[in-house]
Amino acid sequence: MSHVVFYISDTDSRHAMRDVVLIEALFSKHSELHITIVHTAERRYLSRRLYPYRDRLTFRTLECQFGYRYQLDGWTLSESKMTEDFETLCFEWPELLANETAFLRDSEARLVVSDIEPVAFPAAHAAGIPSIGLSNFTWSTVYEDLFGKNSTLLEDAYGHMDCWIRLEGHHEPAWGRDQTVNAGWFGATENTKRIRRLRRRWMAHEEKKQIAYIDLGTKEDEFKLPAEWTNRQDTMFVVSSGMMTGSANVVPVPKFEKNPQDYIAASDWVFTRPNWTTVSTAVLAGIPLRLVGQTAMYDVRHLCATVELSYLGETHLVRDWSEMNEVPFTVPERKKEMIPNQLPLIIETIEQRL
Repeated sequence: MSHVVFYISDTDSRHAMRDVVLIEALFSKHSELHITIVHTAERRYLSRRLYPYRDRLTFRTLECQFGYRYQLDGWTLSESKMTEDFETLCFEWPELLANETAFLRDSEARLVVSDIEPVAFPAAHAAGIPSIGLSNFTWSTVYEDLFGKNSTLLEDAYGHMDCWIRLEGHHEPAWGRDQTVNAGWFGATENTKRIRRLRRRWMAHEEKKQIAYIDLGTKEDEFKLPAEWTNRQDTMFVVSSGMMTGSANVVPVPKFEKNPQDYIAASDWVFTRPNWTTVSTAVLAGIPLRLVGQTAMYDVRHLCATVELSYLGETHLVRDWSEMNEVPFTVPERKKEMIPNQLPLIIETIEQRL
C-alpha cells in the first residue's frame, strides 16, 4: 500500500478546504493508498469529509506551527504575535526538524505533500522522500514582505522542495528543485441538478431578483449583516456557516455542508474576503467576485491583483474593518470566459511522484 504524508497549514481553514478536494480525488483513484494528514485546526472537518476513507486515513499533530495572527478585531494583523511565533519557530526548529525527519523515515512514505508547512521539505529531503509544495504563497515571501527582511531559515526550508505546484494568484519564485508547475485554479466538481434546486428554492418569491453569497472569513462568528443590506427585498443572501443571519432574507450554509461549492455556484455573485478556496470556486463556476482584503497581507494583495487583471471581478484593499461598509454592494463586472478546473493536472503531477 502506497503511503503519502500530507502537511496542511493550521493558519486558517482555507488550506484544509482546498486540500480535502485533492485528498478525496487521490483516495477515489487509488484504492490501496494510505494518507497521513499532519494538521490540527480543522481535523473534525477533515474527518467528517473523509469518513468513507477512514480505514486508510490517519492524523498527526505538528507541535510547532505558525502563520497569520490577528488582533482582537479579527482583521488587523498582529505583527508582535507573528514575530513572537517566528522566534519560537527558530528556537524549536532543530528539534522540530529532527522529529519530522524521524517520523518520515519510520512512516515508509512514498511522497510528502505540503500546503505549505516549511519543515516538511527539509525533513522529507533528509529522509530521502520526494516532496511537493502546493500553494499560492509561502511563509518565506509573507514574512519578507511584512517585516522587510529575508528569513534564511524559511528560504532554506522551501529550497528543499522537489516539485512546486503554484496556484493562481501567486507571486513566488520557482521553488521546485526538479519541477515547477503553474496549476491555476482548481476545486470540487459542482452538482448541476442540486444547483438548480437551490436556485428554485431561493428564488421562489417573485420579488427576489438576485442571490448574493457572503463569506467574511474569520470575522463571521460575530459579524451581522448590515440592516441596509438585509432589508433589501430584491436580494437573497447566502452566508458561510457560522455567520449570524438576523433576517428572513438570509440563508446560512449548513455548518457541516460537504459541498459548499454548490451554494456558491447557485449564487449570482460573491462578496468575500480573499479566501483562495472561495475565490477559486467562484472563478470556476463563472460567478463574479467582489473581494475585500487586508492591505498588509502579501498573498491577499496578489490574489486581488490576479482577479482584477483577469477581469474576474472587482477588488478593494482596506486597512481597517470599518472601511468594509464603504465598499459598494453591487454586482461586479466579470468577463464571460469560463476557466478550466486544473484538478486533473494537480492529481497527475502528484501521481507522477508516487
